[in-house]
Amino acid sequence: MKKQMKTEISLSELAKKLLEQPTVAPEPVIKPSEPITTPKRRNPLKVPSTAPKPAPKAEQEVIDDIVARLIKLNETESKYSLSEMLSEINQDDIEKKFVGPRTGGPDGKVVTPKEFDDIMSATSNKLALALWMIKRIQDDFILPEDIYKWEDYFEIFKRRKREFPVKDINQIKTEDQIDDFVNKAIEIIDLEAGDASKKKGVSQDDKYGELKIGEVNGFTVYKIPKGTSDEMYGVACDLGSGTSWCTATGNTKTWFDRYAKDGPLYIFIGPNGEKYQFHYESEQYMDKNDRSILGRNLTF
Repeated sequence: MKKQMKTEISLSELAKKLLEQPTVAPEPVIKPSEPITTPKRRNPLKVPSTAPKPAPKAEQEVIDDIVARLIKLNETESKYSLSEMLSEINQDDIEKKFVGPRTGGPDGKVVTPKEFDDIMSATSNKLALALWMIKRIQDDFILPEDIYKWEDYFEIFKRRKREFPVKDINQIKTEDQIDDFVNKAIEIIDLEAGDASKKKGVSQDDKYGELKIGEVNGFTVYKIPKGTSDEMYGVACDLGSGTSWCTATGNTKTWFDRYAKDGPLYIFIGPNGEKYQFHYESEQYMDKNDRSILGRNLTF
């Protein structure tokens, strides 16, 4: 009996002790950790947003500042970009500085008024190009008596610039570079003079103006004269490009010689690229597919 009471007391005391214990605190809520970010490094070249802003410059002040820096660059590097830009609107300044009597000494000019007129003609009145020529004359790299030749040189350079050793005329500054430029221009001039079909960057009318005999109902008519020259074969191939004519294959000259030795070839080119070829001696009148149009109901 005593043993049982002891057990009950022990249980009561245990319950009492449990009730007297403080309430267990709830487990803390663990928030997910935020990703660690590395602070951005400040760009040392960027002006801080807190820095005071400079006072705005007047428009003319900005222009004067740019011009002053370009002049300095032009003088130190012997480039003419600034002068070329200004020359487009300042022909009077160029004439005052470079044009006049060549008397020698500090008052002497680079070119005479007549030579300046020749330069303007050779450069098609492009003042930037004229200034470049004047500078080369001043350097004794171009002779005044050769000015007229440069009209052809510039025309070739404009059409076939990719074939020249230096593609930017403003970078041609030394005597050797001038010689290379002239030699390449003369080489191309001789090539085109020997074969008009070699001309690039020009229309057919400009290429073959001497062979054009007129127009009929919108068709331009070219006459390739009787003969078997290589030059005229090149013309026949050029005018006959895109056709199936045996006289214009570009692979063999045999058929061209066979027809051209007997008489001229007449080529008709329409506004939309239509092409026909007529040869009187062989009584052939062919379309671009080399099919005869004689006896066919065609309208020109």
